[in-house]
Amino acid sequence: SKLMREAFTTSQPIIIATITCDEEESKIGERWVHSNLQIGKPVDLKMKDNSEVFYDHITPVPTLYIFGAGPDAVPLVKTVKNLGWTVNVLDHRPGFVNKRNFPLADELICYERDHPASVPLSEHSYAIVMSHNFTQDQLVLKSLLHSSVPYIGVLGPTTRTNQLLQPIMNGFTIDEIQLNRIYSPIGLDIGAKTPEEIAISIAAELVNVHRGGNSMHLKQTKGKELLYTSRNHRRVIAYQ
Repeated sequence: SKLMREAFTTSQPIIIATITCDEEESKIGERWVHSNLQIGKPVDLKMKDNSEVFYDHITPVPTLYIFGAGPDAVPLVKTVKNLGWTVNVLDHRPGFVNKRNFPLADELICYERDHPASVPLSEHSYAIVMSHNFTQDQLVLKSLLHSSVPYIGVLGPTTRTNQLLQPIMNGFTIDEIQLNRIYSPIGLDIGAKTPEEIAISIAAELVNVHRGGNSMHLKQTKGKELLYTSRNHRRVIAYQ
């Protein structure tokens, strides 16, 4: 039904309640879709005492935004799409961000150079900054810091990430920045070397963050301290 199709493409957690046992046989199999509910709490359907209801909790499919349509993004899109995620690729270069290079991408966005792309970021969105253009990466990173995304992966060494961050840190507090959501170097520490291996490393890190796993991140084993300068003083925030 249309209601069920919408349920499985929702951007918010929902609960599907299905009657599995009832005095009236005609009611068995009836379903309700409930949104804006706290996962883990039962839904009051005003059923009879001898009725049974099965609750199915549905969480939104994560969306990955890849800011940068270079050749190293090609295997990453393939790998993350295999996870069943929604993958959108963004770049300011029309010759890079196209269906020929990314036939599996859900959405391709070409935005204006020297301007951050405007996309609907949420707590169910994940972002990777990998355009290899310092100015563009800095603009994107600044916009991501204002969002609620739980994961910001930045391709390259921590020293480059520090250089990206320092000019844009004024006006932020530690709580607003939430440095623990910045991952640089990006990926899990699996010794990846080739673009395909690096894509697996990044995809595994995305799953680890999404599912709350305990794997070791490169930012923990290879990363250096992340520095930023505030208006009045310099602070050093170590990765946890």
